[in-house]
Amino acid sequence: MKMYTESQAFICATLLLATIFGTQASAQAIGSALGSRSFELGYSHRWFERKLEPDFLEGTDWGLDYLYLRYGATNWLTLSLEGAVTFWRYNGPKFPGRDYRDISFGAGITSRVWSANRTSILLILDYVERFSFDRSIQRRHKQTQNVMAGAVLEHRFRIAPLDVSVFASPVFIYDEYTEYPSVFTYTNKSIDNIGLSTGVGVVAYDHVRLFGQVVFASFWQPWIGAGYVF
Repeated sequence: MKMYTESQAFICATLLLATIFGTQASAQAIGSALGSRSFELGYSHRWFERKLEPDFLEGTDWGLDYLYLRYGATNWLTLSLEGAVTFWRYNGPKFPGRDYRDISFGAGITSRVWSANRTSILLILDYVERFSFDRSIQRRHKQTQNVMAGAVLEHRFRIAPLDVSVFASPVFIYDEYTEYPSVFTYTNKSIDNIGLSTGVGVVAYDHVRLFGQVVFASFWQPWIGAGYVF
């Protein structure tokens, strides 16, 4: 419960800062640093597919939709928040009879540690969690947690009116999947946690951003989104 309370306070503080400050954008790939006192609001979808032990050694998959907010605290430090709440029922073919509602939240830090000639090295750390509350009589609640860290090599170039950035990064990516049945609780933990991330980001007319990324750790895991930079 303490984790959720601290996250809500962090969201409120960042929203207040983002409301006060604003500027134009340079090209930003996923995870790259925003300019000082700029912020970005957008939507993203991530696909996960991981080998989890002891029960999913052949792989299991899930998805996550969320809104995100990124704030450039300085030219070298960017903070991000993300989250979503679903108010409609879903179950899917894997879970007939279930009645899920999702709550998800996350946060991230990006630090630019070196930059020259439109090439940068960035350190990234990202955490995202989803809790799926089952309102059916089965009460099979689910929780997923993901941590990703990496050192990103990014290069930016301009094709007017587009600012384009491409990047690649070795990543450490760790996932946990927990299910809360009526009798006992069990947790599955990911294996093969060292992977590779690569992608591209495009900013049109200094504000509209589209991005795509693929993370590989046993399986290909796409990550897409769109945002507006103020």
